[in-house]
Amino acid sequence: MEDVYWLYEQAVKKAMIDYILLEQSEMVRIGVFRMFQPAPFYGQERLVYKGFLASREVQRKNRISRSVLEETLSLTSTYMLEIQKMWREYEDKLLLELPRPGQDYITIDEF
Repeated sequence: MEDVYWLYEQAVKKAMIDYILLEQSEMVRIGVFRMFQPAPFYGQERLVYKGFLASREVQRKNRISRSVLEETLSLTSTYMLEIQKMWREYEDKLLLELPRPGQDYITIDEF
C-alpha cells in the first residue's frame, strides 16, 4: 500500500510541474530550456474521434451498464459505506424544516 501512496505522490508532483511548465516564462525562470515530452493540455485542441462507432444496440447496452455501475459503485466504496453509516444517525432528524405548501411563510428574523 505504501507503494501506491508513493506513486500517487509522484504523479501529483509531476502533474504540478507539468502544469507550471506550460508557461514559457516559468520555464525560463526555473532554467528549463527544452521539454522533451511536453504534457498534453486537454481542451487546448479540438480532438476528433478517429475510431469506429458502435451500433445503437451496443451504445444502449453501454449506457445501461454505466448507469448500473454508477448506482452500485457507491455501495462498494469503503468511504461511501462510512458516510452512509454516519448518516444513519442524522437521516431521521430535520436539519432544516421548510414550510409546507399552504403554511404561512416566516421571515429570516423569525427563523
